[in-house]
Amino acid sequence: MRVLINIIDKININILTVFLLVISFILGQGKLILMYYYVAIFHELFHLLACKIFKVNVVSFNILPLGVSMKVDNIDNVHSLKQIII
Repeated sequence: MRVLINIIDKININILTVFLLVISFILGQGKLILMYYYVAIFHELFHLLACKIFKVNVVSFNILPLGVSMKVDNIDNVHSLKQIII
């Protein structure tokens, strides 16, 4: 449970993402945009899982208008094989 709370504290949602979602629902394309975000977030969650397995610190999890990104701490100090998996 504590791990989940730590992850939730690191999630940042860009204000333009909210604007995009509102506009897409007004224009009738909200379900399509939500499906895109579901897939993108699901994809990043597997990167997050790999970071937790290899004990790499996640700095932030950003939900942006054109996708989702995750910033990790000191990725250069991680073995190259682990970087490929992450």
